[in-house]
Amino acid sequence: MEIVQEQLLGLAYLAIHPKNPVPKALEKSIDWCALLEEAKKQSLIGVAFVGFKVWSASNSVNSPDAAIDKRLLTQWYGYCEKIREDNLLLNRRTAQICKNFAKDGFRTSVMKGPGNARLYGRELSLLRASGDIDVWVEGGFERVNNYVQQMAPTKHVSEKDMEFRVFSDTEVEVHYRPYIMRNPFRNMRLQQFFETQTEACFTNKVQLLASDKNGGELQMDAYVSTTSFNLVHQLAHIQRHLFAVGMGLRHVMDYYFQLVHAEATLSREEKEEVIGVVKSTGLERLACALTWILSACFGLPKSCELWEPNKNDGEFLLEDILKTGNFGQGDEHLRAGIRSGGIKSLFDVLRHNWAMTRFDRTDWFWGPMYRVYYFCWRKRKGFQV
Repeated sequence: MEIVQEQLLGLAYLAIHPKNPVPKALEKSIDWCALLEEAKKQSLIGVAFVGFKVWSASNSVNSPDAAIDKRLLTQWYGYCEKIREDNLLLNRRTAQICKNFAKDGFRTSVMKGPGNARLYGRELSLLRASGDIDVWVEGGFERVNNYVQQMAPTKHVSEKDMEFRVFSDTEVEVHYRPYIMRNPFRNMRLQQFFETQTEACFTNKVQLLASDKNGGELQMDAYVSTTSFNLVHQLAHIQRHLFAVGMGLRHVMDYYFQLVHAEATLSREEKEEVIGVVKSTGLERLACALTWILSACFGLPKSCELWEPNKNDGEFLLEDILKTGNFGQGDEHLRAGIRSGGIKSLFDVLRHNWAMTRFDRTDWFWGPMYRVYYFCWRKRKGFQV
């Protein structure tokens, strides 16, 4: 691990634990320009800034190597203000999506993004890098697809979701099912679990801090997925990112807050159910590796660990995360393969996946079959391939 990566992890740690001692990596000389670039790669610019504010109030600022260029600091602050504005807008659009679907007779549950951010606490939640809105809509493929095609026709339809261009400033993906695994046997167990979580997710109303049309702030209602659902769904999502487009530290932080929230809100029976589903869907080894990272780098309390930390797998996973970054921003070969499409994309992704086989020893077999099947499915349906 490079020193700049250690220092970024140190800032993330301070953002979560502002009262704890400053990590030793942050007592050394800091190349703030390189650190900011690393934060961009991992989609942690806002979180790192919160950590920076904690660090700047510590004795470490007395170091002669601790100075930060004022222009760079101003630029960093500007990035954070943009992230904050984006989050307030995203929350408003999230509430609007839920309300609009409800008017037309659909129940919804927003996954990941806004639901994750609300667990970060007020300051951190608005500085978590936002993305698009992933909304699970009840009704199945035919009903949901018919509605989307009437409202905002699209050819961008996958095996689990479809593009829904109803806002000019926010991307929306409508999911007719939350997720799908490539291994059909594991996928069957995953879908069974989702079925048990349907009612809880579609009735889990929360309030999100959003911006109004005049730039002010207000609380707006939205429906988001539950903690039990998130612990399984986001682990499956992390695995797919790991195998397909690269996984960043933002995903890791999201899972940290899900586990902390689970400790405070889930019963022993609910935790045991999650552990059982994770094991039956082949995600347990990844969960153990992730738990080690969360414990060693982010200070996850022992009481929040649902799985035994695996140091060997954890170090391997952390190395890959730091190398590839969010959506593979740090791995040019992986990004080039994904952008190219076709046969080259298939082989470049398979090359990367082969290195990840410890986390899914069946992907080498089911992965290519899955990609070919859904390529043919999209082509037959007339969707973009």
